[in-house]
Amino acid sequence: MPWLYDDEATKVLRHFVLVKQKLLPYLLEKAKENHDTGIPLVRAMVLEFPGDPVCGFLDRQYMLGDRYLVAPVMDETGETRQGALWITETVDYFTIPLWERVTSD
Repeated sequence: MPWLYDDEATKVLRHFVLVKQKLLPYLLEKAKENHDTGIPLVRAMVLEFPGDPVCGFLDRQYMLGDRYLVAPVMDETGETRQGALWITETVDYFTIPLWERVTSD
């Protein structure tokens, strides 16, 4: 019932619908990959970086497919958290950093 929401709520909802639409082709591609290979869409860091011993301890972040690192931007103290060393590009979607792993395919 969209008529129950004010203009501000509608604006926020519209923004996130557009973000989802931008990601949808990638998500569908990775969903098909999951169906075909069994590799999950949401992946533990150790799955994407099996040779990195640090990844076994990274329990507050994950990969969305093989391209996007999803991680908190602040640590427990409220300080800004640094991205991982293997991240090659930071894409700032609506002021929330999104780290993208650039691949060679």
